[in-house]
Amino acid sequence: MRYQHDKFWIGGLIGLVIPFVGYAIILIILEQLSGIDSLSNLNFDFRTRTLGLLAIALNIIPIRFFTKKRANEGIRGIVVISMIYAAAWLFQFGSKFL
Repeated sequence: MRYQHDKFWIGGLIGLVIPFVGYAIILIILEQLSGIDSLSNLNFDFRTRTLGLLAIALNIIPIRFFTKKRANEGIRGIVVISMIYAAAWLFQFGSKFL
């Protein structure tokens, strides 16, 4: 049985949205943790590049979902967008590593 939402563009759209939402949620959580008095002395100064990688890695969650549904076209859309994000991340921060 074929999954009804097994389309490349749906996977691409999910691959675009998940990192943006994940980045925002991670920033909110870090701001909330730094506002707690007992945790205020801890350093939650994550770099932008680390948060970007975490946000891109969040695409693993929908990939696992589509894998269980055997939705190969959706997986392909998510992976293509993830590779574009990874290339943009490498273009922006790669000079610091090389």
